[in-house]
Amino acid sequence: GSFCSAFNMPCPICHDFDLDQHCPLVLPCGHTFCSSCLFKWEGEHASSSSTPCPTCRQPFGAVQALPKHLQLLAKMTTDAAEVRDRHKVELLCEECLFQPADMAHAATHRCLQCEQFLCLKMKEAHALQRVTRKHEVVEVSLVRANPHLANAEVVCREHDQSFNLFDVQCQRPICHVCSATQHSGHRCTTLEEAYQVVQAQLPALQEQARLVIQQMTTTDHAVSQVRNELQANFEAATQSVQAVFESIHAMVKQRAKALVSELDYKFKQREFDLREQCQLLYTLCGCLELALEHANASASGQGPVAHALQVFSDLKSRLRTLETHPPSQEVQGHPFMRLWINLEQILDVLSQTGVVLEEEVHSTAEGPGLEFAAPGQTSCFTLRVKCLQSQVPLLTRFAVSVYAAVAAAANPPAAAAAAA
Repeated sequence: GSFCSAFNMPCPICHDFDLDQHCPLVLPCGHTFCSSCLFKWEGEHASSSSTPCPTCRQPFGAVQALPKHLQLLAKMTTDAAEVRDRHKVELLCEECLFQPADMAHAATHRCLQCEQFLCLKMKEAHALQRVTRKHEVVEVSLVRANPHLANAEVVCREHDQSFNLFDVQCQRPICHVCSATQHSGHRCTTLEEAYQVVQAQLPALQEQARLVIQQMTTTDHAVSQVRNELQANFEAATQSVQAVFESIHAMVKQRAKALVSELDYKFKQREFDLREQCQLLYTLCGCLELALEHANASASGQGPVAHALQVFSDLKSRLRTLETHPPSQEVQGHPFMRLWINLEQILDVLSQTGVVLEEEVHSTAEGPGLEFAAPGQTSCFTLRVKCLQSQVPLLTRFAVSVYAAVAAAANPPAAAAAAA
C-alpha cells in the first residue's frame, strides 16, 4: 500500500533488483540489499564472528537465512507481468526474455530453486546441468494453482541437498551436510516437528505482525504528512524569500532613480550658472574686440576724423566700464560631482538578511515604539522569537534592523515609515 513509494529505490550497492540472482533480501535492521551483493559481503567478512549491515553496521546472521522482501517481489512480479503484456505473451521464459522478439518463448515450467520461469527448451537444458539437475521443476499451471510454490525453497543452495532438518537455534531448515558443518552442535528437529510448533505459534505471530504492520502504516502516514507539510513550507518559504528580495530590489531601484534625479538636478543647476558666466564673458569680450578693431582702423587714417574720435571715445568708455564693474575672474562653480554609497555596509547587511529556522517559532514584539510610533518617524522595537521545541529564545531585533538598514540605503523616508 503506502510502502510502495519506496520501491523505486534499487539495491544500494549494485543498483539492481530482479527475481533471480539479485533477489531483494531484508536485514533485521530493515535495510534491503540484493542476494548477490549480500553473499559477496558475507564472504568479505568471513573471518568475523558476524556480518555487519553495509549501511548501519548492525550485525546479522547467515545471508541464506534472510527473508525475502515479499512486497517488493510482488511489485517486481507485477511489473514483469506488465512487460509480458506489452509483448502480447502470457508468460515469457526468463532465459529468453532479453532475446530478440522472434526468439522469445512462452514459459511452460518454473524451477522452484532458481525461481525462474523456463520454456520447454530451457527446462531440458536445466535438467542436464550438474548444478541444477536435482532442482524441482513444475509446470506453470501448478504454480498458478498454488502460488506459494513460487517462493518455495526445498533444496540447500550450498550443498544441493534437500532440507530434512530444522535448526532450532538458527530457526531455519537445513540439510544433513549443514548439520555436520556450519550448524554442528546446534539442536535440530525434524521438519514435521518444527512445522507443528510453528502451527501452534502462528496465530500469535500473525497478530503480532498485524499490529506491527498497523504501527508502521500509522508511522508511514505520519511521515508522509510531515513530508507534504515540509514540501508546502519549503515552497512558501521560497516564495517569501523571492517576494522579500524582489521588494528590496524594487526599493533599491527606486532609490537609484531618486539619486539619478538628484544628480541630474544639481548638474543642470551648476551647468546653467557656468553657461551664464561663459555667455557674459563671450558678450563682453566680443564687444571689446569689435571696439578695438574699429579703433585700429581709425588710427591708420582711414575714414573721417569725427568717426575716429567717436571710436576712440567708445573704446575708452568700454574699458572704463570694465574697470568699474569688472567681470568675475573666478569660475562660478566647480566640476566635482560624485556619489558616495557605503556599499560594504549594504553588502554586510544583505549577507545577514534572513535566518532559516528549522523549528516552529513563536514571536512577540516589545517596546514603546509600537505604541508611540508616528508615520514618517523612526521608531524602535524588539522582536523576540522562541523555538517551541527547544524553548531557546532568539532575539531577532537584527531582523528589523536589517530591513531598516536596507530600506535606508534605498529610501530613507520610506525606511523611517516602515520602521514606524
